[in-house]
Amino acid sequence: MARLKISDSTLKKLFALSGNCCAFPNCKEKCIDDSGNLIAQVCHIEAANPGGQRFNPNQNDEDRRDFSNLMVMCPVHHIATDNVEKYPTPLLKKMKADHEAKFKNKKDQFKVEKETLDKLSSQVNNFNFENNSGQQNVIQSGTQIIVNGNSTAETRQIVSDQIQVLAEELKKNLIHISAESQTIVDQRIQDFVINNLTPELLKLTSRIDDIEDKLKSPDIQYSFNQVLQAVGRRSSKSFNQSLANLMIARIESEDNSAEALIYNEAISVFPKLTSVQLGILAFAFLVHLVKFEGNLDTPEEIREWLDLRFGWIKKPQFAMSLNIKEIEFSHLEYTAVVSIGTESFDFDKSFVENTPSIKNILQKGNEENNKFLFSIRSIHDHTQIKNLRLNSVGIVLAIHWLKILTDLDFEAGLWLEV
Repeated sequence: MARLKISDSTLKKLFALSGNCCAFPNCKEKCIDDSGNLIAQVCHIEAANPGGQRFNPNQNDEDRRDFSNLMVMCPVHHIATDNVEKYPTPLLKKMKADHEAKFKNKKDQFKVEKETLDKLSSQVNNFNFENNSGQQNVIQSGTQIIVNGNSTAETRQIVSDQIQVLAEELKKNLIHISAESQTIVDQRIQDFVINNLTPELLKLTSRIDDIEDKLKSPDIQYSFNQVLQAVGRRSSKSFNQSLANLMIARIESEDNSAEALIYNEAISVFPKLTSVQLGILAFAFLVHLVKFEGNLDTPEEIREWLDLRFGWIKKPQFAMSLNIKEIEFSHLEYTAVVSIGTESFDFDKSFVENTPSIKNILQKGNEENNKFLFSIRSIHDHTQIKNLRLNSVGIVLAIHWLKILTDLDFEAGLWLEV
């Protein structure tokens, strides 16, 4: 069994008889916009693969790609009709027949130009993948998402529709780049939306009742575009997850609030920073601002405590050593997430005295388990970290980066109220 390409002649007939309108009753959404971009989706009435909606094992592959088994719908109604009980095969076939009957006369049919048809064929035949449950997920133009089995149909509809619109708008506005680079950009955006953003948005629906209105907010959509552009240019596991977390925090913020403005700025600045610079913010936040409580009775407990909070500074990608280049600090100051003062923080007062259990540990420098703490003090005192003052955006970035690096999870909202 192999899913077959939908032929150009079938596509031409489908769109001609669609009248350039979604086949769902009373829906007025266009299939193709005025610039020739595909907005709608070519849907299988009986799924092309096992596990998909209304899959018919008695069909062959030719039957599955036949005109009679295909219809054109907008993304919202494509997802809505995934409800097999509500939309069984006979109902969809009748829906298709009733819709196409409106455009049987040649003069009413939608004319698809050769250039548009070539684009449609390329987009529609960018085939599907299957998730672990065997349910069908369809991808077109590299950005469309259908999430099965994770939420209600309504939730999936809202999330998928909003992300699809945002991603398509972004792609239309991208500066033209080479085909090879465009493919990489498309794949990065697709992976980010599927693996990072959509799971977080689905969790968010349990906390926000008006999620649909939130996602339609111009300010939210502007931030979405910034996030997707950033992912298109640069992508990594930690980078993507941090951006997704910042975007979710922005959605949860009240529009026009100080918190919303801070997250807008954080989303704008985050892609401009290197992992070293983000590490500097995280380090300064932990040393200068956080008061740690707790009792540490043994050297082993102290070492474990230090490793949890600062173990990441030993990783090569952060280069947290005495040779941190001055340009890292200059760039941080340029992005306005910190100020570099002339007065220095005293390490013992700002860190050790905020951590009662290890006030006296620095007096025992000959003990093996204390070397790590001395290295932390050395990093602080021999670099401009000792002069850094983090502003609200710097604090937010430090907190969200620490979520990726460690098990530490500071509530950013509380810090913004301080």
